[in-house]
Amino acid sequence: MHRSLVPISYITPSTRSWTARVLVVQRLNPRESQTSIKKYQKFVPVDKDETKVQAIVYSPDMGMVENMLLLQQTYFISNAKVAFVDPKFRIVPHLYQWIISKTTVVKHAKEESLPRELGAPQFTKFTDIPQLKNSNKFIGILAIVIDKTEQRQIETSFGTSDVQEFFVINDERMPMMMTLWNEVIFSEGQDMYSVKVTAKLVDREQKFWYMSCGNCYKRTTADYLWNITCNFCYAETVTKPRTKFAMILFDSTAQLEAVLFGNLAEGILGLSATELMKKDEQGEKINYDAINERLDNQELDAYIRKRTVQTHYGKQYQYTIFTLDKVQQPSSGCNIEASSSTYPDTAGIASNTL
Repeated sequence: MHRSLVPISYITPSTRSWTARVLVVQRLNPRESQTSIKKYQKFVPVDKDETKVQAIVYSPDMGMVENMLLLQQTYFISNAKVAFVDPKFRIVPHLYQWIISKTTVVKHAKEESLPRELGAPQFTKFTDIPQLKNSNKFIGILAIVIDKTEQRQIETSFGTSDVQEFFVINDERMPMMMTLWNEVIFSEGQDMYSVKVTAKLVDREQKFWYMSCGNCYKRTTADYLWNITCNFCYAETVTKPRTKFAMILFDSTAQLEAVLFGNLAEGILGLSATELMKKDEQGEKINYDAINERLDNQELDAYIRKRTVQTHYGKQYQYTIFTLDKVQQPSSGCNIEASSSTYPDTAGIASNTL
């Protein structure tokens, strides 16, 4: 970026032609607005001065951030709409919020990342929580889940709701019961695992890249560097190749088939998507044996969420691998979707029928 960077604290509704370099430290789940039919999703970016701002994306623009504004990733954001935000809707103590839309320039700052220690979360003590009752303050807690109840339905003044209780304990050795409601159960109340794994390429006939929208990374049949209007995110963009391949992750107990995308996949292969595309055009093959030999000597940290979903095939397990990194190395921050049975073409979400 050639433009001078502007600190978050200097950006107001009257600021023009600005660019900020920020680290995404919070990414909330999509929600439905209580005052309109729109959905929205909130984010919290922080700059090098540790100033946080609330950012929000409304439907139908939410598709553009499906693979952007990822946690612990650094971005350049330019000329988002800046608006005053009512205190009761704030999730950080900043007067304004940034409204991200398809006209907003958001660029991944791969080579100019901010340190991940910025904006480290502040956790609330359990003993302080009763004082915050009936306030609108957002809090964070650090605790271990020690038990949970079965999900059930109850009747409220707003209709039927799904609820599930979780019993947690923190470093004060204080237990507390947390109740999750409705869609939050399915997005947050899932089993999380941190495991050490090794990896191996198995399918020698697979393709290692696909042509994608330069904005949302969805597959397209357009050729390289075509100017297109994406049928998924509706952005006017230029096509580019994106790395994608399947591999096996395993430990001493089991194995999991995973589909890797983007920067993480490139790091595993040591080749960029463009280089992979050119190898295909020239009829060159990937050296599977050399890659597997290198992977045999690497232990990887995987952070996996397991959830049960209801489909027309019945109940299924669905796995999402949030990080897959060399042990004791920083997280790549890239999302990987995985399954114990199959791997799909683009989304990477697959599952296992119970």
